[in-house]
Amino acid sequence: MRSTTFLFGLLLIPLLSSCASIFSGMDQKMTFKSEPDGATVYFDGLAMGTTPLQLLLRRDEFKEVRFSKPGYRDEIIQLNTRIDKIVILNTIVTSAHTTDAMTGAMFEYYPNAHFVNLQKISGKSRKTGRLDRQLDNDLKQYVMTYYNVIKQQCQSRCDNAHMDTLVTLISDGYKKDRGSARQLAIQALHKTTEPVDYLRQLEVNIMSRS
Repeated sequence: MRSTTFLFGLLLIPLLSSCASIFSGMDQKMTFKSEPDGATVYFDGLAMGTTPLQLLLRRDEFKEVRFSKPGYRDEIIQLNTRIDKIVILNTIVTSAHTTDAMTGAMFEYYPNAHFVNLQKISGKSRKTGRLDRQLDNDLKQYVMTYYNVIKQQCQSRCDNAHMDTLVTLISDGYKKDRGSARQLAIQALHKTTEPVDYLRQLEVNIMSRS
């Protein structure tokens, strides 16, 4: 009888050695929505699709999610994790914790659904041709945050979501059509290597055409 129990225990160990991996899996279904729809969703800088978006994510792999849509301010959320409830079963077998920790299965994203309300970029220009204060701050913040990304992307092509947002800021603020705003944005980009210099060059280009 003892030998039978011992053998049963040996067979049970492999099953319990990675409880979270077996019962919960290494992937988790996640849902991302935005208002309005159609925002590109980036996971640690990697584009994964547009909202509404539902996909399987490897547990505990990504830390940050960014929602980006032309004409709207980017929204960034942090993905939080917690220990999967099924890991409690792992206390039965010591080696189980090591297995699940190595696979990342001992953690789960929480919550498993996220919704963001995107804020439209808009503003009125003054008669002097300068940006109003709010839009001026939006433009500066956007350039300081994404200048290097836009600069790198434009080495191959300038048709991307970041450039579209920048064009929208310039177009709305200075009452320029999008074609002129894009030309001004790209010209300033080619002449600069730093975000601060870019803002100065952009101002010079715009005021010279006023």
